[in-house]
This record gives sequence, structure tokens and C-alpha cells, in this order.
Amino acid sequence: MNTDLQNMMTIEYQMMAARNMQGMERWRIMQDAQTKTFEVNQSMTLNTARAAKKLADKWDQFVQR
Repeated sequence: MNTDLQNMMTIEYQMMAARNMQGMERWRIMQDAQTKTFEVNQSMTLNTARAAKKLADKWDQFVQR
């Protein structure tokens, strides 16, 4: 009976460790996704600002002629 209890506890600890590893993997995936989303948004904002500046510069050249 004591061996059965030890086996049960060993299995339970293994299951807890597996759940912990899965949670850590989900956390890493979430962080990677958030980082990539931030990088894409930052890139889009920068490109939009550059495009607006180019347009303003072209308009300024046109007006100054």
C-alpha cells in the first residue's frame, strides 16, 4: 500500500511538472507574439510618418515653383 501511495505521488509530481512546462511555453509564445506585434506596429508607424513627410516635401516643392 505504501508503494502505491509513493507511485501515485510520483505520477502527480510528474503531471504538475508537465503542466508547469506547458505554462512556461505558453508564456514564451505569448511574449514572442506581443513583441512581434509591437515591432510590426512600430514599423508601420515609422513608414507612415516617412510617407507623410515625403508627401509634404513634394507638396512644398510644388507650391514653391
